[in-house]
Amino acid sequence: MIAVAIAGVATHLGVLALWLVTSGALVGLGGLLLRMWGIAPRSWRDLSLAFWLGIGVTIGLLQVWHLLLPVGNGVALALIALGVAGCVLMREDLRSLVRVADPRVALVTAIVVLWIANRALGPVTLSDTGMYHQPTVAWTRSFAIIPGLGNLHGRLAFNSTALLFATPFDVGWLNGMAVHLVIGLLLAALVVEGACAWVSARHTDRPRAFDIFALAILPNVLHGALRPEVRSLSTDAAVGALLLVAMRELFDQLAHPAASRVDRARRGAALLFIFTLAVTVKLSAAVVAFVGVVVIVAFALHPRVPGDAPTWRQLTPWAAPAVVLFGTWIARGAILSGYPLYPSSVAPLPVDWRVPLEQALGEAGWVTMSARSLNSNAIFPGVSWIVPWFRGIVVRGDPFVQVTVPALLTLAFVVLRASARQRAAEPSGGFAPSWRLALIPLGAGFVFWTLSAPHPRMAQAILWSAAALAMGDWALHTARLAPTAAQRIGRVVVLVTGLLVVKQAVGAMLRADPGSRASDGAGALFTRPEGAQWMAPLPEPSLTSVAIVGGPTLMRPTEDNLCWNTAQLCTPHPSSTLRLRDTTAAPGDWQRGFSSVDGRWDPERWPNPWTPFLAWWRCVRAADDHSGATERACLRSVQGSGRAGREEPGA
Repeated sequence: MIAVAIAGVATHLGVLALWLVTSGALVGLGGLLLRMWGIAPRSWRDLSLAFWLGIGVTIGLLQVWHLLLPVGNGVALALIALGVAGCVLMREDLRSLVRVADPRVALVTAIVVLWIANRALGPVTLSDTGMYHQPTVAWTRSFAIIPGLGNLHGRLAFNSTALLFATPFDVGWLNGMAVHLVIGLLLAALVVEGACAWVSARHTDRPRAFDIFALAILPNVLHGALRPEVRSLSTDAAVGALLLVAMRELFDQLAHPAASRVDRARRGAALLFIFTLAVTVKLSAAVVAFVGVVVIVAFALHPRVPGDAPTWRQLTPWAAPAVVLFGTWIARGAILSGYPLYPSSVAPLPVDWRVPLEQALGEAGWVTMSARSLNSNAIFPGVSWIVPWFRGIVVRGDPFVQVTVPALLTLAFVVLRASARQRAAEPSGGFAPSWRLALIPLGAGFVFWTLSAPHPRMAQAILWSAAALAMGDWALHTARLAPTAAQRIGRVVVLVTGLLVVKQAVGAMLRADPGSRASDGAGALFTRPEGAQWMAPLPEPSLTSVAIVGGPTLMRPTEDNLCWNTAQLCTPHPSSTLRLRDTTAAPGDWQRGFSSVDGRWDPERWPNPWTPFLAWWRCVRAADDHSGATERACLRSVQGSGRAGREEPGA
């Protein structure tokens, strides 16, 4: 027992130490970018911005590096050294902020961050992490970028920079540990920012929009530590965090506009970079990001005061980091699949490694169907998915928190705000009216999400941002009815978070056998060791060999889609048309990449062994009429109804 306790303390402190070193390096890297824009970090909000900018700088450097070389120990150490140099330049600003820290809030925050570390140590159950997140990391640390990697397995070409960012956490003695470090780091950062917001906001009745937003999203952030994503490489969790940060910054810039157009343009450049970063993590962020960029650019350059307009000589270098980040990401997508925005089939390139068009269209189609079916593997023709979808977001735990809870909060605070307006003789104000422009990208993103891939996890940032805006407007408008706006928001945050935590524990107890309810309830909130081992290892896949006539010999999971951290030529969907671009390559040397014979695609068990989606989808595409009637007829013609599909493990 003593040995297990000592191992637990060492493991938890080790995770915290890695997070602390990484955070310092990221703040230093982001601080270098702020200095380039002429922004001196003078508040905790600037340091927070530097942290997220540092992630973008890291990804930008890794993208360029990986074009030529695999990502190994050397690049990780170089990034830390560069980040330390940035921190040295910011040392006076860092010291001034440490002096004003509240010891009691710091202690509570440390306990919460330690709890997040505990949750991140548990077993990895998210299927996408075993199917393509961890395999992508394995390819990245072993090879420079591989042309046509999507021909081996389409999802290896999804080109999420979150997985590139995760690779330095998975090299050398850290091999297999990125799943326990990356998402937890992002959640811990949002928690620390929420604590700083509380300290900053509680001393005034008119806190900044940044502070209100950082507090309001804490229920979703803390519930994120209860979900399987905290011990995974979930790209949805990563892009959700970045979109929350981007919307928080947009809200703050609109609610507290600088008088100078030059200052607004500087801050706008930082926001442009974060929105661009979100798109490179997941293409589903494109609409929110594009509209958000349009809003902030128009607002930043609007002549509120005559004169003081930034020159093109100033604007060009300010926008350059985002342009380079996006351009390099586009190039990587073209190399991996032959399409700049795969799985989108837009702008195919005339290269021999291009993924078959049918594969690109099929991947996009499955993304939409699996989102509508809430990963149940069911096939819903026409609009028949809507009723089961609504039922799912009410009765299922995570979708309920991701969609239903923020929607109810938004509605409640809009009603309260309208009621307060009727009671108050004069509105107390607090934010510039321009803050409402932040609703435009949220509305555009919501419409796109509804029409394209309406899985709750893909909209949590949009809906919780809307709730944060509604809560902030209500709190500041009615602050004269209570001691401070921060206290009002704080009470709401504590209440909602408490209810979500209780819901998680009670749900686990109700699903458990009568004799293990207390144990399962505790297990839903805390990670316990398996024997003497606190950090759960990656699962070992069960694989079988598949020989491709004229092509390479592949490894395929026997019962599922999960290759995990295994041999490189592992794919859940071997295609008989797969070929090596260099047929003379020695075994293990796949740097020249992969292609497909005559652009054909003949996958095995795609998209997984539990659904006849591919046969149904091909039937619909072959028909002249793509109406709901045709979709229903194709469903009847496919062996098995498709509705009997079971949910993929960990989805």
